[in-house]
Amino acid sequence: MSITCPQCGLTQETPADRICRGCANAISSLVAPARSVLGLGKEAAAKALPAGARVAGVVLLLNAAANALTMVKQGPGSDPLAHHEGRPPLVEEEAVHRAIFLAQQAGVRLQVVHVSSPVSAELVAGAKARAQRVTMEVCSHHLLLDLDDLVRLGPYGRCAPALRDRALVERLWDHVLSGNADCLISDHAPYTREEKEPGWEDIFAAPLGLQNIQETVPAVLSEALHVRGMPLDAFVRFASTNAARIVGLFPRKGTILPGSDADIVLWDLDAEWTVDSASQQFSKNPWSPFDGRTVRGRVVRTLVRGETVYVDGEIRVEPGHGRFLPGAGALVPAAAS
Repeated sequence: MSITCPQCGLTQETPADRICRGCANAISSLVAPARSVLGLGKEAAAKALPAGARVAGVVLLLNAAANALTMVKQGPGSDPLAHHEGRPPLVEEEAVHRAIFLAQQAGVRLQVVHVSSPVSAELVAGAKARAQRVTMEVCSHHLLLDLDDLVRLGPYGRCAPALRDRALVERLWDHVLSGNADCLISDHAPYTREEKEPGWEDIFAAPLGLQNIQETVPAVLSEALHVRGMPLDAFVRFASTNAARIVGLFPRKGTILPGSDADIVLWDLDAEWTVDSASQQFSKNPWSPFDGRTVRGRVVRTLVRGETVYVDGEIRVEPGHGRFLPGAGALVPAAAS
């Protein structure tokens, strides 16, 4: 029996959990299989789950937005703030609340991605306090930009979740400094200027996403270490170690230990520089929402698997040097010792 979703129009086999596969959060496509596996015998369940899941349990990645609550008023001349007004924090918070509940019922691990609301972070903290296997990540732009920047950047500041009010940004930082926010990520989306420019006339004409991967770590390190006093070892966990644990790559990645991959970044932590994407980025399409920002802390040299890949402002390896590594047995981040 098939059913058509009234929200997004997707026709699908009637889901056992009555959650649309197309629009009711990314969790929807995984909750039903997880529940089905829980109803199988042990041997059948082992065969039904992928190899990584057999080791660590299914891991759900949730980009939290309750589509039924999204209040988008599209029309000619919509200004940048219309994007934020159509995706208020409530849209994210409700989805995180529901996802945590469903993940607990299904008995699976949950990684909440792109958290922009401190209320969402508080919900994750509460789940952790109940020993539920929930982790979260935060984007650089949700820590460094706010609604004033959305107005200034226009289409180049349109992302999902939307940029937030400064008061919410400050409260989100509390979760970073306390260690509740597990990971720093970029959510890099390298749209061209040609794709973004129509958003000046109508913000909804611009695609969602920011190009920021090159500046994410140095810009957030500058703010965290030099402005907010975050200990360097805590920042390393936030920017590297915890992510490696969550996706099951620790200790091969995320640490410097015998047998690890020798992925090392050497920094001059006091060097100041100004973001100028046109002259600095290695992207084929250079632009950055952080253009003009003064950053304290510069990468001097980068090694991957013990080999220098970047030094003196130049990339020293050919395309294809990287390797794909599947996760293998995810771990929940360890508490700071």
